[in-house]
Amino acid sequence: MYTEDIYTAAAAICGEESEFLRLLCTAAEEELTYRLKSDISPGDIEEIFIAAASLLAVSMFKGTSSGADGIKSFSAGEMSVTYFGGEGTDSSGGSLRETAELLIARYVDDDGFAFRGI
Repeated sequence: MYTEDIYTAAAAICGEESEFLRLLCTAAEEELTYRLKSDISPGDIEEIFIAAASLLAVSMFKGTSSGADGIKSFSAGEMSVTYFGGEGTDSSGGSLRETAELLIARYVDDDGFAFRGI
């Protein structure tokens, strides 16, 4: 429904266009649409919805495009920790997702809580 608007905004944020980014925009739109409260539609909050979905798509894009350059590992005995991303959350898209979550927070049923792998 809003995929093209989301894609336009996401491409502007990224400074590039790609079919993969377009696919992630579709995924972001579906994720946020699913999470909206039952009495709210994307059209009710169109500008906020497009902004949040585009930031979410860019966060996914940045997280997947960081590549092997950002992998850092540490092992101690049987425990191993691997960090995927750049020097900060901005390069991996983490703060972009947080911003998207803040924008949409009052319109979704959940509070952004998610289990994360260790």
